[in-house]
Amino acid sequence: MTDEEKIGDLINKYNNLELLINHVISNYFSPNKNEKDFHEILLNGTVIGMGQKIKILANMTGFDNNKSIHNLGEILRIRNAVVHNNPYVIIDPNMNPDEHISYKHMQRKLDVMNSSGKIKTKDFDEEYLRFNELLDSVVPNIQKFNLSITHL
Repeated sequence: MTDEEKIGDLINKYNNLELLINHVISNYFSPNKNEKDFHEILLNGTVIGMGQKIKILANMTGFDNNKSIHNLGEILRIRNAVVHNNPYVIIDPNMNPDEHISYKHMQRKLDVMNSSGKIKTKDFDEEYLRFNELLDSVVPNIQKFNLSITHL
């Protein structure tokens, strides 16, 4: 998969996660009178961002708000890093200068700012894999919570 395909895949999965979270928030608060407006206005990503939606989840009674909330924050961090910073390629500085440059010498990197305000260089492929692992760990928990509030 190319970098561009990985970026597209990550964004698509993130958007689907946000739709799932919107559904859970809607189910939890049951805005029956104006459900369409609730989704189109209040849960619109330009009105209330994913960070705020994660805070809402963290305060919902019965939601696993420890590991899942932390993992959702990590998913948001990786998504933001990928969307706002293009991955770039560096050549392995330890390679033999007489050797032909091949894919194994190329390292895809991503510069991201951590919560302390320091820029850290991350491996793009590792961040992509981490994103998918985190997603695989949180989606079942969100779905399980959604089922529990649907059957109240």
